[in-house]
Amino acid sequence: MNVSRKYPQSRLRRTRFTSSIRSLVAENTLSVDDLIQPIFVKEDLDGTESIDSLPGINRYGLNALDEEIEKIQSNKIKAVAIFPVINPDKKDEQGSDSLNEDNLVCTAIKQIKKASKILDLGCGSGYVGLSIAKNTKLKNKYYFSDVSIEATKLTKINSKENRIKSLIKNGSLFSPWAGYKFNIIVNDVSGISQELNEITPWYNKHVTNFSGVDGTDLTIKFLDESPKFLEKNGFIIFPVIGLSNYKKVLTFTKKKFKIVKKIDSKNWPLPKEMYKHQKKIDNLRKKNLIFVEKKFGLILFKTDIYLAKNNG
Repeated sequence: MNVSRKYPQSRLRRTRFTSSIRSLVAENTLSVDDLIQPIFVKEDLDGTESIDSLPGINRYGLNALDEEIEKIQSNKIKAVAIFPVINPDKKDEQGSDSLNEDNLVCTAIKQIKKASKILDLGCGSGYVGLSIAKNTKLKNKYYFSDVSIEATKLTKINSKENRIKSLIKNGSLFSPWAGYKFNIIVNDVSGISQELNEITPWYNKHVTNFSGVDGTDLTIKFLDESPKFLEKNGFIIFPVIGLSNYKKVLTFTKKKFKIVKKIDSKNWPLPKEMYKHQKKIDNLRKKNLIFVEKKFGLILFKTDIYLAKNNG
């Protein structure tokens, strides 16, 4: 029997056999950085309407655009393409409305690119807020605060070195921000069991932790107070850490906010210097004050990042 080894009768697959080989010989790669999200915007539309020819796709009025942009950003898509539906009476053979600086497309772009007021609460060195500033082209307004005077001094130095204009205040939680409202609040306050203070390398006289036996006191106070400091459609981003009673935090969050979404998760190994205190760690775990697991000879804890909001 004769068997042809020529394409297309035979397709050799050695270069596709494993993911390692496929990635090695791939001519093209596709990631979220390559994606552009289309947005269909309709003039004078209140809210959204479905597009019959595109099941699952909607047109958006300007009053519904912010929420859709938040969803796109949470999926780490960096670019959008606007497809406008303008009123028929604005159409002519010369395309005159395209020269109007307040037409639908220009208005939508201004709304999408508008500056946000971003607060990094419990900022420490300012790393989180400054990272946001360095990774966006939008001219947002940045605010930082921390209970530690040393931390706010360091944030001022880092802001100056990175040429980020910001307002930096000293104080506990929201006490420095009476009368302010923000589009985004990032929570960086301590969120691990206070029982771990003496055995971790993270705390000292300049970096403190008064978050309670189960590590939830400051986080729950943040969650309780934050809605009063949010603009309409504003949202908070906060970590839920396995070195605390994270189930208690999530239960409170879901009672306080209408929308709660996990946007990232990562496992971390405990620092090796903490291993000599395994008895204390196990005791806290058995009391459900912290949640850790042993795997591959390591003690691991998890950090989940959540977004929460009340509008939408």
